[in-house]
Amino acid sequence: MINTRGVYVVLHMASAFHVLVMMSFFRTIPKELEESARIDGAGEMRTLMRIMLPLTVPVLVTLTLWNLVMHMNQFSDNLLYVTDRGKFVLQYVLQEILIQDRQDSFGSLTQTQEPPAPESLKMASIMVAITPLLVIYPFLLKYFEKGTMVGSVKG
Repeated sequence: MINTRGVYVVLHMASAFHVLVMMSFFRTIPKELEESARIDGAGEMRTLMRIMLPLTVPVLVTLTLWNLVMHMNQFSDNLLYVTDRGKFVLQYVLQEILIQDRQDSFGSLTQTQEPPAPESLKMASIMVAITPLLVIYPFLLKYFEKGTMVGSVKG
């Protein structure tokens, strides 16, 4: 698995925290909903697919957003398992630019081009790194609010 993109996926395939969040969400669904589906003649799979899964959209979107943020901030896997520069994650390249002050990650400039200021390169790379979350978050906000309230005390 060293120097493959699969290392980023395999290491984080299952999370006990996500299982606990899903369990607490399924406990909030009333049993009467499942019973009424059985009375109507729905089997286990049909109840799951037609009734339970549509109700879990907010918590699934929340877990997806948490996973996305976690994977975007996961540069330690890069330090441990990947040595090929072509397979480095964005956050590791960003760390090289900001902390180690390496700017060879941007490629080479021709002789006629003046190199940009180091601070502007740093700020531009930060904006490139956070843009995907800034674009996705407003569309997922309504689901995220519902999903984070799972298991909370309602008054």
